[in-house]
Amino acid sequence: MVAYTGKITYQQGGRCFDHTPASAVTAGDPVSQGKLLGVAITALTASEPSSLEAEGIFSVDKESTTDTYTAGQDVYWDSTNTRATGTPTLTYLGEATEAAAATATKVLVRGKFRINLPQPFGVISEAIVYSGFTDNGDATGYIDLSTDIPASSVVIGWKVVTSTGFTGDTTAVVSVGDTDVDRFSSVTTGSVLAAGTVGSQPKDGVNAFCAAATTPRVTVTGGADFGSISAGAATVYIYYMYFPSA
Repeated sequence: MVAYTGKITYQQGGRCFDHTPASAVTAGDPVSQGKLLGVAITALTASEPSSLEAEGIFSVDKESTTDTYTAGQDVYWDSTNTRATGTPTLTYLGEATEAAAATATKVLVRGKFRINLPQPFGVISEAIVYSGFTDNGDATGYIDLSTDIPASSVVIGWKVVTSTGFTGDTTAVVSVGDTDVDRFSSVTTGSVLAAGTVGSQPKDGVNAFCAAATTPRVTVTGGADFGSISAGAATVYIYYMYFPSA
C-alpha cells in the first residue's frame, strides 16, 4: 500500500472497494492497492477492514494557485507535492468538472482514479544542427540528445531526416549509439551529405537493451576531417519498447 499526504475532499456519488490498510490513513489521502486507486473518505485505522472511494466528485488541492483548469481537462496526482496537476503522471484522477481559475485553491474532479502503466512503445525526437556538434579532432563529430532512452527499454531502431546536408566534405555518414557510437546502428553508411532520410536497427539484441537510462549520441563521420563539414541540420527519431518492472 502507498499512501500520499494530501487532501482530496469527497463531494458526492461514487463507487467504493474494500481495503484493509497496513498503516493508518488520513482522511482525504489517495491510496494505491496494486493498480487500484481510491480515496479514504474518513480516517482509516491500521489493520481494520474499511473501504476506499474510487468514483464520484472530489475537490482536490491544486499544485499551485497559478494553475488553471478548463472543464473536461484531465487531472493527475503529483505524489511529490501531493497536489493535483495538469501534467501527466502515472496517477490519473479524472476530469475537471468545471473551470478553475488561477486564484482558486482547488479543482473539482470527476473521479476516475487509476494507476497508469507507462506506454510500451516510445519515441524520442529531437532537432539537431551542425553548430551543436563536438569535433573529436578526427573525421568524426557528435551530439548528445537531451532526452534519455528510459531504463528497462529495448531500442527498436532510428531514423535521421536531414533537412540541410552536412556539406563541406566529400562524404558524411551517420550512426546512433551512446559512448559506443554505433551501439544502435547495424548500418553506419547512411548518408547525411544531402537532404534525405536514413535509418537503421540496432547491431544486435544485447546492444539494444538499456538497463539504465541511456543518453543517445548521434555521430557524423566525414570523408577526411569533421572540421571540413560546415553545415548540417536534421531531426533524429529513436524508437524503443519499454518494459515496466510492475
